[in-house]
Order: sequence, then structure tokens, then C-alpha cells
Amino acid sequence: MASISYERKIPLLTRIRYLGEALGIFILYGFFALMPVETASNLGGKIARTLFPRFAASRKADRNLKFAMPELSVSERREIIKDMWENLGRVFAEYPHLSKLSSRIAVYGEEHLKSATENPTIMVGGHFANWEVYAASAASYGLGLNLVYRPPNNIYVDGLLRYSRRRAGAVSAISKTVEGARQMMSVLKSGGALGVLIDQKFNEGVAVPFFGHDAMTAPAAVQMGIRLGVPVHPARIRRLNGAEFEVTIYPALNIPEAGTRDEKAYQMLLQLHKMFEDWIREDPAQWLWIHRRWKKLKIN
Repeated sequence: MASISYERKIPLLTRIRYLGEALGIFILYGFFALMPVETASNLGGKIARTLFPRFAASRKADRNLKFAMPELSVSERREIIKDMWENLGRVFAEYPHLSKLSSRIAVYGEEHLKSATENPTIMVGGHFANWEVYAASAASYGLGLNLVYRPPNNIYVDGLLRYSRRRAGAVSAISKTVEGARQMMSVLKSGGALGVLIDQKFNEGVAVPFFGHDAMTAPAAVQMGIRLGVPVHPARIRRLNGAEFEVTIYPALNIPEAGTRDEKAYQMLLQLHKMFEDWIREDPAQWLWIHRRWKKLKIN
């Protein structure tokens, strides 16, 4: 099991609550671990599709869908939300099997992964399909990704996530903090590779249009790419059938010649957001609509 950091001072009652939450998650993790990966994925998807559309988070997903894609009908949004929950149920059930998924991934743009084994690289993606597959796909080409992520509040669950990601081939997990930014720079300067998801709201970030509305976005990954001259590759994951996936590593984004570093970073983030929009419109259910991506929703 991954080591757990106790640097944060956590009140006793909160720690007890975290232990209770973690116990339930550990039991489910072990339950799905006993099954073949396809069986676990199918069952996790079926359970989530049946139960979770009734949860309050589904109303948040519906608001986000209506805000981003107002052309969708009520019935279309409902179906997308059911499919989204099915995907998320599969994601959870696949955690114990991340180390086994490499044989279930078709990789396109593999030349970029091979190049990254010898040169510092930044892979940028979002919460599509099973986003944990990034590490497994890279590991199959001998590339150990250093994953940048936002740790959950529950330190015990965080430990389980770190453990699963290491088994999938990730070298390290770097939290989105000031200290984490220093670690990211250190990884790149030493010739390593970063895997970063930038589709969550980051209040201290840059306002970048996403589906026609400003979304606060973390610029650190592209800023580091510009500063160090490191290629920034968009990376997409698609779920095909069950626990089968397709990963596409795209050519590195062009760094604008004119402008300040911040202006260049903004232009690169615009490119990334346009790609994300295209991917989402192609298959909306494969994106995580329960994030509060936009600060304020104004829906007619």
C-alpha cells in the first residue's frame, strides 16, 4: 500500500470520518480486484448507471451540459448523463486492474512516446474515458510518467490512488501546489515526462474560453514548456468497448513566436481547449461533467 503523508493536521473526528469512507472504498476495491478486468468494468458500469443518475451530482452535470451545449434536448442530456455515470463506474472498477490494461490499449502517435523516453516531455489531457490509462499506455513504451494531480481530501483514499497509479507504471504523483510546481520543473530539467490534466477549474489560473464561456485554467504546464523549450503534446483517451481503449498522442503544440510568455501560454491553452471541445462534442458521455468547470452558469 502507498505511504500516507501526515503533514496536514487533521482533526480527530475528520480523521475518523476519512477512515470510515476509506474502509468502504477499500472493500469495493478488493471486491472488484477479485474479478477479471472485463467483468469488473461491466459490473461497475452497470451499478453506476442504475444508481447514480438519481444523485445530486447529476443535476450539476445537467446544468453544465445545458450551459455548454444548449442545443441538446432534455432527453439527450439525460442519456448522456447515464452514459457518463456508466463510464465513471467502469473507471472505479478498473482501478485494481490498471497494471493489466496495457494490453487493452491501442496507441496512436507512439513515436511521441518513444521520443519522450529520451527527452523531457509534457503530455496534456483531460478527464476523458479512464484518464488513469495515460500512465499504463506510456509504461508500455518504457516511459514513466510523473502524474500531476489534485489530491482528494481523504488522505487514505489518496494513498490508494497513488498505489494504483504506481502499479500502472507512473513514476510519481505530484500534487498541484507551489511545492508541486517546483517538483514539475525538477522532473523536466532532469529529462523526465509529465502527465497533466488541465480541464478542472483552477481559481488562480487564466480565463480561457471553453464552449464559448471563460473557464479558469491552470497555465503551469504550457508555461513550463515555453520556458524550458519542452514539447507539449495533447493526449486523448477514448473508451472503445468495455475495458478497451484508444490513446492518441498528438504532435507538440506550436509555440507562438510573438508575445510575452503569458500571451504565448494563453494561445496554447486556446488550442488545447478547442481540441477538448471537439473531443467532447464527438462523444459527450466520455467527459466528466460533474466538475464545476465554469465559475458562474447563466442559463436561459
